[in-house]
Amino acid sequence: MGHMIIYFWKDLSLDEISDQAKININGWIKFLEELDEDKFESLISYKDSKGNLYQNPVNEIITHLINHSSYHRAQINSLFRQNNYEPVVVDFIAYTRL
Repeated sequence: MGHMIIYFWKDLSLDEISDQAKININGWIKFLEELDEDKFESLISYKDSKGNLYQNPVNEIITHLINHSSYHRAQINSLFRQNNYEPVVVDFIAYTRL
């Protein structure tokens, strides 16, 4: 697996955010398509935003990312409500219904 450099808290314009979202989606698709079952359990070493070194298997990192992104979507919807905007649908099942 290749190395990724992640930048935290960088200010971006809306166009840059849109471009980065497309890059991220394509990167995830490529990563998951190339992920062999045996690599699913392999350890990844990484540093958090404070520089602390950790190791976790790929499957735990993916689970964390999915759960943590749900947390942030809820934060955004909460801000919408506080500012009298209609919250957006964030439930996975809503996107799978035919």
